[in-house]
Amino acid sequence: MRLTGIFLLTLSVFLPTICPAEFTVNPMFSDGMVIQRNAKVSIWGTADPGDKVKVSFGEENPVVTTGDDGTWTASFLSKEASTQAATMSIKSEGKEIVLSGILVGDVWLCSGQSNMAFKLSRCIDGKADAEGAMDPLIRVNNYQSSWGPCLGGTAAETSGVAYYFAQKRRELNPEVPVGLIVRALSGSPIQAWTPVEALNEVPVAQEMMTRFRADGQEGKNWIAYSKAADERKRRRRKGELPGKMPAFDGDNSTKVVAEIYYTGNPGKLWRERVEPLAGYTLAGVIWYQGERNSKGGETEAGIYHDLLMTLIKSWRSAWGQGDFRFLAVQLPPYAKGGPNWEIVRQGQAAAVQEVPNADFADLSDLPDEGDLHPANKRPVGERLADLAVTAF
Repeated sequence: MRLTGIFLLTLSVFLPTICPAEFTVNPMFSDGMVIQRNAKVSIWGTADPGDKVKVSFGEENPVVTTGDDGTWTASFLSKEASTQAATMSIKSEGKEIVLSGILVGDVWLCSGQSNMAFKLSRCIDGKADAEGAMDPLIRVNNYQSSWGPCLGGTAAETSGVAYYFAQKRRELNPEVPVGLIVRALSGSPIQAWTPVEALNEVPVAQEMMTRFRADGQEGKNWIAYSKAADERKRRRRKGELPGKMPAFDGDNSTKVVAEIYYTGNPGKLWRERVEPLAGYTLAGVIWYQGERNSKGGETEAGIYHDLLMTLIKSWRSAWGQGDFRFLAVQLPPYAKGGPNWEIVRQGQAAAVQEVPNADFADLSDLPDEGDLHPANKRPVGERLADLAVTAF
């Protein structure tokens, strides 16, 4: 019996289609990377469904089979810290990816807003420190860049807090290389770094996300104001008459809250900058953030405690490696910050005391520089480094 063309066409609709996938390794795994010592390390990428993938690193040679979705993940146990550059080979069906210059040490994710993003070159003595940065065993992975030694010009453009943290960790443990994964963005609230599903567990945050939905009146009001404000800025940049400041139904703190919770903004930086890293084994996280939330009014400042606890728990859950070390920077003295600044500071200290394996760097003894972005970042990084007791 012959199958007709119509029958074959109909049959093809119901048969699964297997599309070939390019043989790749996730971009986080590159030449010069640092992998976490004494831990289960996972490597992942893509290949054709059903293909075998073999990862070779030292004595470890795990072999895995690519899933139907074209993805593969291989895991192995890393050894003691090593300052000797090593090579990793990843093979599949006659193809090979070779990664070189790999170190084994401690890997730290450095995240938050402007004071974490604050470049070393802008710190007190930072330009000289960058010129003197000559330790090739400090490696950095900045956003949208590959791993590389944190030397000279690269150090100058790297987070000052992260650099001073790594420098002190190297002084304390000369035999242990340090890898810095820097993911920070000026002006960003903690909600942008937290998965939306986790934010829904915080009642006030859930309420605000509903209140400022894009299809609701307050959401529409915010986007209309935002577009008008952006247009005014554009005109000023081009030397045109900017026109009047657009009206907004609410005070400055309401503007901040509207921007934080408007549809698409909660979880945005989590999705774009952190979630793609989840599974890259860490020694821990250093976190410097809270300034933006202090500007959102008393209620917003008051829930920072709950928000920070939620972020810590959600990140640890996503990584699946247990309660890795989490170190927060408590906001330093800043009289211009007002009472809500102090509320956030109290929330930061309380939150890390209510979750395991967490702590905070106390900056209360540092002088108030009268600037939202104090340039004295060395003591911040060094105090974090003193707290960075790892489980490895």
